[in-house]
Amino acid sequence: MERTGKCSAAAGRLRPSDAVALVWWALSFWYERLIFVEGSAAQHPAAWVCLKLALLAALVVLLRFFVRGVKAWRTDDAAAGTLRCTLPLLCALLLLWVGGRFWPLQPSDQRNILDAALRYETMGGFFFYLTMWIPMLGLSLFPHEAAAVVFKILLISLGAGYCVYRLRRLYGTRLAYLLYLPFLLPPGLYLSVSIHRIPSYAVLYLVFAVRLLCDRAEERPLTRGDYVLLCLAAALLTQWRSEGIYLLVLAPILFFLAYRPRLDRRQKALALAVFLAAQVLVRIPQSVVSEEAAGERAMPLFEMLISGMERKGLDKEKNAEDLAAVDRYIDLEALHALNEELGDYCYNDNLILYYGMRPNPSPEDVEGFRAAVIRIVLRNPLVYLRNQLACWVHISEQPYHDRKMDELANIFQRLYLPTLWIFAVWLLTLRRRDWLAWFLTSGHICHMAITTALLPAAYFKYYYSEYLYAFLTATAAICLLVRRHREKAAAAAAAG
Repeated sequence: MERTGKCSAAAGRLRPSDAVALVWWALSFWYERLIFVEGSAAQHPAAWVCLKLALLAALVVLLRFFVRGVKAWRTDDAAAGTLRCTLPLLCALLLLWVGGRFWPLQPSDQRNILDAALRYETMGGFFFYLTMWIPMLGLSLFPHEAAAVVFKILLISLGAGYCVYRLRRLYGTRLAYLLYLPFLLPPGLYLSVSIHRIPSYAVLYLVFAVRLLCDRAEERPLTRGDYVLLCLAAALLTQWRSEGIYLLVLAPILFFLAYRPRLDRRQKALALAVFLAAQVLVRIPQSVVSEEAAGERAMPLFEMLISGMERKGLDKEKNAEDLAAVDRYIDLEALHALNEELGDYCYNDNLILYYGMRPNPSPEDVEGFRAAVIRIVLRNPLVYLRNQLACWVHISEQPYHDRKMDELANIFQRLYLPTLWIFAVWLLTLRRRDWLAWFLTSGHICHMAITTALLPAAYFKYYYSEYLYAFLTATAAICLLVRRHREKAAAAAAAG
């Protein structure tokens, strides 16, 4: 890994934009009372302190980025290029957000997230803290509820803009703008203009992949600062969603394949220590704000599993003892009636919560239910697998008609084509021994497998990371073919 004195000096030098950031940050201590619920900061001091520090860092970084991008607008500077590729998507999403009447938020899970953010809460630790801190950061930047969504739109636009810029620079074609499509076409559009965490996670994963692939193609060296940022990104992707746990092993392999550093034993140990330290650093806030045990966070999965497996052929006599334990938490007769009436529509949400729960179950009943479902899954793996795959299929097959653009959403939410494409990329990169792309693709296949194994409901958003990766690899393939065609045409013209 390399480190240049020039980069270090530039990073450490104070700039006029930093003074603006400090003034803005100081004002936030006054105007936070206009948006956050009174007394919430005192009730959640750890979140408040962390967010104030994050706000200062965000203001410094964003203002530096925008000033540098505007000053170098007509050059090939990275900030200018990223800004040029960000603004079209940002403007389009904001126009669609306003014109599509996605605001104000109606009573729903989105509104619940916003209400919790206004109180510096993390919904009992059910969500990873960043899920809540991103809207809180938006509210800290500007004291209006809409800022929670607008800030997220800005973040994903910046991420997508960076990816388009890197592809344009690498392949020299405007076809890189095809990467806008998953953000502008439903169902991706619905995720772009929502407050949910998954679009932010998926875009971070997209940026992570593009950074590694383009740096490898351009043979860019890895500086120490860049390595730290990559380690932090890998830690966020590992922990923000439980499906990302495989990156704890995969990320160091990806770093090696992308940069091929020549390190002695001491440097290898130091690099590994930094990587693990990033994982610990990202974990600390969650351990502070989390109020729920892992078993409590997994309850939606257990409830969906027993609901679906009952519908998919679970042998009631064989599992009578465990079902008796389940019946103390969920009324099995009500569950059976719900399945008979609605069938696979039950995958759309955890409907049993509204129609078949036993009133006031004891802690022993809840723990007995969890243990019984785990035993049922282990003793009936084929029924479990049938249930989870049926849930995956339901994501693609269930039509929606509630929103204006649902007819388009019903076309593009089908997971069959992106999944087949990712497997095709996996086989092609294996054949060509492009190990970086192969391991990246293997990671997404692993992500899909873990997601499917843990599906608590039939939500397209759970596969948005793979949806974006499919668009990325398809866009890169098209750009590569165009570049090769141009190179052959230029060679033929030169030869003629």
